[in-house]
Amino acid sequence: MLRDNLRFVALDFETTGLDIHNDVPIQVWLLEFDAKGNIIGGFQSLIYPEKTVKELRSIVGFITGLSVEKLQSAPHCDDLLVQLEPFFWENTVIVWHNIWFDLEFLRKFFPSLKWKYSIDTFRLSQSLLHYVPSYALEVLIELLKTKSDFQEIIQKVQPYLWEEESFHDAYYDSKLTIALFWYLMKRIDLLINTYPILKTIISQSEWSFADIFVKESIDSSMPIIMPSLKKVIPSNTQMVNWDYDIDFTDELYWKKYLVNNIPLKSLLSSLTCNKKVIFAFSNKSKLDIVKNILSDLWIKNLWFVKEEQTLNHEKLEEFVNKWRFTENEFYFLVKYFSHAEQGLWVLDLNSKWDFEIYTALKEQRDVVNYPVILATHWGLFSLLEQGERYDWYRIVFFDVEWWYKSYNTYQSRSYDLNYTLNYLDMLSYKFWLQYQLKKEEIIKDNWKIFEEFKQFFVMFMWILWQETKSFFTNTDATLQTLEPITWSLSFYQTNKLLPRFNEYWKSVLESILHPVEFSTIWKQIEHMQTIFDGMMAVEKKMWWKSDFYFVYSESVKYSNWNDFLDEFAWHDVIFLSNNDESLPFLVDKLQEDEISGEGGIEDKIFHLSKVPSVVKILEDFDIEQNPNWLVFILSVKKDESVALFEEFISKWFDKRFLLLVENITWWSWKNLFKAKQQGAKIIIWWYNFLLQLFAQKIAISQLIIYNSKWNQQDLIYSDILWYGQETLS
Repeated sequence: MLRDNLRFVALDFETTGLDIHNDVPIQVWLLEFDAKGNIIGGFQSLIYPEKTVKELRSIVGFITGLSVEKLQSAPHCDDLLVQLEPFFWENTVIVWHNIWFDLEFLRKFFPSLKWKYSIDTFRLSQSLLHYVPSYALEVLIELLKTKSDFQEIIQKVQPYLWEEESFHDAYYDSKLTIALFWYLMKRIDLLINTYPILKTIISQSEWSFADIFVKESIDSSMPIIMPSLKKVIPSNTQMVNWDYDIDFTDELYWKKYLVNNIPLKSLLSSLTCNKKVIFAFSNKSKLDIVKNILSDLWIKNLWFVKEEQTLNHEKLEEFVNKWRFTENEFYFLVKYFSHAEQGLWVLDLNSKWDFEIYTALKEQRDVVNYPVILATHWGLFSLLEQGERYDWYRIVFFDVEWWYKSYNTYQSRSYDLNYTLNYLDMLSYKFWLQYQLKKEEIIKDNWKIFEEFKQFFVMFMWILWQETKSFFTNTDATLQTLEPITWSLSFYQTNKLLPRFNEYWKSVLESILHPVEFSTIWKQIEHMQTIFDGMMAVEKKMWWKSDFYFVYSESVKYSNWNDFLDEFAWHDVIFLSNNDESLPFLVDKLQEDEISGEGGIEDKIFHLSKVPSVVKILEDFDIEQNPNWLVFILSVKKDESVALFEEFISKWFDKRFLLLVENITWWSWKNLFKAKQQGAKIIIWWYNFLLQLFAQKIAISQLIIYNSKWNQQDLIYSDILWYGQETLS
């Protein structure tokens, strides 16, 4: 299927970090393979880094396993160029996972090398592998390694590959990337055999796929017929039995109740017998715990606070018959066919470009009629702003102890102008697509007007950024409180542009946009204006070490309980606590063995404040008797986490345990996947990651609460006991 004259090169750099501006490569591997998947050549070398030995030893040595001492005698980039040049020709296709990162290092440190195309197996995996916990290479390989067809590919790439397993070794990663690439190519072969029209779509793609595949003759006179995504209705969608008869009555509403005497699973099974109800939790991790519990109870007919990602089939048919497809459209259509082949009804959208196309083709939902809706507190407040769509829903407000923080955070919520710009990009694509399909001048005229507004908004963002930047010059501060923008001379240029939103653009946008789209944009603009009218907090956030942007928010509003209750004016609501012992029980009569806290949960929890105390517990651990032991160290401060990590490295704990550390191993979803794997593990992380372990039902052998002198520690401790009942007991 691939053209025979192409040369494929798997390229991998190991680096001192993830910042292209400040980090440097320390190892390079190239493996060259042909259009049939046979490895025909390769090259590898360590690269001399411009970093101190001490800085390299603590991070690079841990992440990559490379010898820091050997790096000190490695060749420089200029010395390697002549050995790399034979792999780069006018017909070279570079293949890698998250390829943009390695290409940036290639361009920066070897600028004279040339190639024809690049293929990112990360992006391709997003189109062909669905609902995976992470698209990190090691996660995908772990998920695929049990599949027989993947095993066949691995044997072709390199027999006995698993015996040399060492992720973050460039040679090993290169061979695995080749195997992943061929597995994805076979997935495309399968889709073409199942849906031959995909061959036409590939041929009509404007991206490199149209050139790397053997050309196929197509008949453009025949319309493309797309398969439908079929909804699978669960055979059992509601519980018929419950542990407690909790019937919503007038006497129950608008009051607080204690529920820590009821196991969470029993409480949920009883509450879901009521229909047209919203359950609200203080954060998403708790929502995930509840979602999994309800799934175990076969309570499937739920809605989570996001639109179902389904398409209007008529719009889709019109879209696919436009006959020319951009790179992003190609990926989206491959994803659609892959969902159809696997019988998936709801699209797994996971890129900005997916959402752009989805926004143009989605099925609009005007009616909400789910029996149970799950939301965070933040999501609930957003729903209440939407008025009549949710007026008929009762509300069960869990974690009422967190109401003050949740509500004030929502009231003073931040505004990120990039969020609005992303939405403008989606609507811009929608205008473009509508014009491509219909060729109507009115669409073209409206699109032109919309693009003028988008250009105005980008200019406004740039001027605001420049004027805000002056407050962060010559300071390491990342958060500052500023006086209102609307009368500050420091924001002179910004204030010249601000009136244009209301004086001109509001009426213009209202005339050319769908009401829902206009409302979405204008709510964001009004929120921005409200922030700029008062004292505001400005946070400097980093893209990389040298690239940053600003997020603006109102100064914290200190709301009282009555103001909070006003938000629920049109709803019947009850408030549940798992912490406040002064409240009456929601259910009084319980069997003794159902009381929360029994079963030795507290026996697994240590409160420690010294590094030697933590080390002593770990040194006394018998790994042979407990090969899958997992200890979670709940650490609030990153500097304390680093101190623990460095002590563990000095004690060689990384040789006995898998270490997962918040600010060392990064990305939480990848680390969640690693936490599920076999072997002894030590996790140093903060509270939300612990809740995610609960949601994933990952058993915790011991929990160490380290230096537990922080605000709301009692609330957090009660949450651990209640939401962690199943995984800590």
